[in-house]
Amino acid sequence: MQEPLIGVSIVIDGTTQGSITDVDGAFELQIPAGGATLNFSYVGYLTEKVKVKPGQKNIVVYMQEDAIMLDEAVVIGYGTQKKVNLTGAVATVGSEKLENRATQSLANMLQGSVAGLNVTTSSGVPGSSPSINVRGTTSINSAGPLVLIDGAVGELDRVNPNDVESISVIKDASAAAVYGARAAFGVILITTKSGSAQDGKATVRYSGRLGWQAPTTTTDYETTGYWSVYTVNTFWRAKNGTNYVDYTDYDMQQLLARVNDKTENPDRPWVVEDTRNGRRQWVYYGNYDWWHMMYNDRRPTQQHSISLSGGTKDVKYLVSGAYDYQKGILNMNPDIYRKYNLRSKIDFTINRYATLSNNTSFYGSQYTFQGNGSIDDTIGYSGRHALACFPMKNPDGSWLYGTPYLNYKVGNGRHIMPGEGSHRNVNRTNDFSNTTRLVITPIKQLSLTGDFTYRLYQTRNTHRSNNLFYREYPDGPLLSYATGAGLNKLSESVNTRNYYSANVFANYEDTFGEAHHVTGVVGFNYERMYLKNVSAAGQNLTSTSLDDLDLVGQNAEGEVLTEVGGGQSEYALAGFFGRVNYDYKGRYLFEASGRYDGTSRFAAGSRWGFFPSGSVGWRISEEPFFKPLSGYVDNLKLRASFGSLGNQNVSSYYTYMRLISVSDFAGFTFGEGSSMAKYATLGAPVASDLTWETSQQWDFGFDLTMLKNRLNITVDGYVRNTLNMLTDGVELPLLRAAVSIAAGLSTISN
Repeated sequence: MQEPLIGVSIVIDGTTQGSITDVDGAFELQIPAGGATLNFSYVGYLTEKVKVKPGQKNIVVYMQEDAIMLDEAVVIGYGTQKKVNLTGAVATVGSEKLENRATQSLANMLQGSVAGLNVTTSSGVPGSSPSINVRGTTSINSAGPLVLIDGAVGELDRVNPNDVESISVIKDASAAAVYGARAAFGVILITTKSGSAQDGKATVRYSGRLGWQAPTTTTDYETTGYWSVYTVNTFWRAKNGTNYVDYTDYDMQQLLARVNDKTENPDRPWVVEDTRNGRRQWVYYGNYDWWHMMYNDRRPTQQHSISLSGGTKDVKYLVSGAYDYQKGILNMNPDIYRKYNLRSKIDFTINRYATLSNNTSFYGSQYTFQGNGSIDDTIGYSGRHALACFPMKNPDGSWLYGTPYLNYKVGNGRHIMPGEGSHRNVNRTNDFSNTTRLVITPIKQLSLTGDFTYRLYQTRNTHRSNNLFYREYPDGPLLSYATGAGLNKLSESVNTRNYYSANVFANYEDTFGEAHHVTGVVGFNYERMYLKNVSAAGQNLTSTSLDDLDLVGQNAEGEVLTEVGGGQSEYALAGFFGRVNYDYKGRYLFEASGRYDGTSRFAAGSRWGFFPSGSVGWRISEEPFFKPLSGYVDNLKLRASFGSLGNQNVSSYYTYMRLISVSDFAGFTFGEGSSMAKYATLGAPVASDLTWETSQQWDFGFDLTMLKNRLNITVDGYVRNTLNMLTDGVELPLLRAAVSIAAGLSTISN
């Protein structure tokens, strides 16, 4: 059954005049009086050319799927290359494979889509990022893949998935060599969508999704007071000789009498007031479901994305925006995550030799939640000592925290925090990036590219805690927990990163004698990062509902308790890179590349390193003897590569230095007692020849495409050795103890 295609591009042959199909597959276009030839093009379909006679008013075109896409261009380092001519291990993911993946982040969408790309989710907190590695754990130091968004360093989860045109995952050292020190453990290249020439007409696209998230494990926990107390007491008594919950046999009988009560029966109340040891007190006989009182099993989500694109032959544009909303797990005062994306891409044709483009993106997120610094803390502590017999609140409406039947605090008070809304947290992240690129093509075979990127990345976190109020006895006073998690305190921190990057490179491509195809790239890359952290905190605020450090008051002794912190770092990286590709009639393939990198993270005599790589390939399917099978096999290629890459992401930005640390004495103060005395310590010795951690990788593989691209098989085998990893080395005897020298001695193989 034929279906209409929306978004098919129609252009009059030899001109820039064109149109685009609507939702019904219809279009309107003014045809010259003498007739014309129309070019119909659509991603994933073969381009169709149709002649239109003078006066013809209707036309029906059937487009065929592009079953054979062997000439598909794949984005690689500082250029593109035909997929069939790749000699490295590179996998691609198109936007069509991501469209129907119902998840909130681009990283999770990639899960299971590329062999060797491991995406692991370790946290269910809204907005949390999964960990990613290419071909396994690769170093004891920082060893994540390099993520480039339109050539600029970025983060996967800060990209609107609807903006993505394609993703290339570079797995082996030979294909990643031009990125040098940043790419020792894989590269993920994200290319976003651009505008297209539509004779000035604009195209608006909207995508929306509503749904909910649910836990993948059961939340059917024990909800009967009798069995929860009986079970815990049995194990506790076997180990310690006493009961965990100090209930009498009569209390256990009362719990058993209520064991089948799903809701409270007026004849069998769940909280009974009694006089014991001469004091009135509450006795708890309930069947409370603490998990569902604290947390939601269904958490609504929504995503909205809209884009506007179009242009003329000289100016093309795309503007997009997205909004994500996730409701978190907390039942009382729910945690909320909001994410915003904006992107603007504009391409200008200056003249026949030069084009100028600007790519600006903004990412913002805000996560508001209740708790002692994190949701993980709430989940971890709220399940402690919160047996099903205990309610969250006493009959008088006060919170239950301490009880004479326990030596511990019920739920560690984590139910009070979201219930009162007293422990407010806001985590904000902003990421602004702007790249301006100029491309000059003096001749058909040569292009010169220069670009500059500025990125401002900032996190701003606010954490407020308050005293926890509770009552232990019916006739007792309202008590407060005012230390630790119950401290009246406000903390704020701001972490700012300013990143600058510049690239200048030249691409060359030509074919000689209709057989010898040569491409090459040579260039220079420079990066600099500045990091600045500022934090402040104060106690005893004069308001429990307003969060501002200007409200910090005094404690009972008249002291003003405040804290300040900070830190700053910077590093620079420079590299010269080059790559040459040669193929003979698309049959015999060869690639050689290398990068000469320097980094400020090592001492002056050890900062520079050269990292070469090479690869070869043989397209057996292009050999004359293979012609009898060409009707079944579209492509059969063997390939092998070797590469050596450096890793500069060692333990700190100043690993080669012995650093001085300044700390507070635990119990010695000056003045009124709130200013702690300081002392300094010198770091351990560092090896004088500390230099690059090096990853060496062999890769062998073959690619098989059959039945007009309907069956694709890629098999890879690799050996990777990571050498000279920074770790503790030889111990040196000192006056009172032995200290290990930091040195590059460790090795990992996978």
